[in-house]
Parts: sequence; structure tokens; C-alpha cells
Amino acid sequence: MDDVVDEHQATLARAFRGALAPVRQIILNSTSQKDAEHKLKLLFADWPHERIAGLVEQAMQVCAAKGAAQAKS
Repeated sequence: MDDVVDEHQATLARAFRGALAPVRQIILNSTSQKDAEHKLKLLFADWPHERIAGLVEQAMQVCAAKGAAQAKS
């Protein structure tokens, strides 16, 4: 399991840089999508729910794309 997390961490680090760098740690340290959205709401209190849900969705897509590319190889 640690190998999977390490692979996603690198992928998320490339996707979420600069001001969005904390998003990577929040996603990796959350127990569920709801938990991640809650933590992101605390960090980005002035963002609407849709924008925060979009960040979580983007992170899931990035990780899924990496997994699909590895499976295809």
C-alpha cells in the first residue's frame, strides 16, 4: 500500500504546485472524499463548494490516469 501512496504522491505533487501544494497532503491524508472536502473547505474558506469538489475530482482523475497508464504498460 505504501508504494501506491508514494506513486500517487509524486503524481499529485506534479498536478498541485505553488499555492495548491497543500491540496496534495490533504488528499493523501484524508480518510474519504468527504473528509478531503471538509479539510479543503477549512483551507480555502472563501471558495465555493463546487470549486473544492472540483479539486477532489481532479486529484482522483490524476491518480486514475496514472494507474491506467501503468496497467497499459
